[in-house]
Amino acid sequence: MFRRPRATYGDTIQIPLNATSAFLRVVHVSRHFRDVMQLELLGFGEFDDEIEASSSGRQLVWTACVGFSKRGWRVVSTDTTSPGDEDLTYRIVAQELWQSDVLVRRATRIDTEQYPPMLVDGFVFLERRLQRIADGA
Repeated sequence: MFRRPRATYGDTIQIPLNATSAFLRVVHVSRHFRDVMQLELLGFGEFDDEIEASSSGRQLVWTACVGFSKRGWRVVSTDTTSPGDEDLTYRIVAQELWQSDVLVRRATRIDTEQYPPMLVDGFVFLERRLQRIADGA
């Protein structure tokens, strides 16, 4: 049986856009929410060693961790991890606060103001969103 390529924690993924590429780092691959990964936008450029950081602040997104190679996305490096990665995984899922794959507690009003909801984007939607960021919109 053919096994589809799968992203893993620490991978850097190149996503081709119109006139450039977006580079995103895999912050978390969920085991609880099947086939879903969290990415952090590193920036834009033609090659991963020439990345121009995004001026729009830290961008964290969720999408599928399998099947992305069909869209022309590719893993360009591995093991790009950071000590604060675990803190980036806090999010709200169905009125609950999660960190990585651990349910922390029922989300309070303060939690919902402090942490983002886990919204899983499809590949095409994410590409369009990244293109808008690259264009400065």
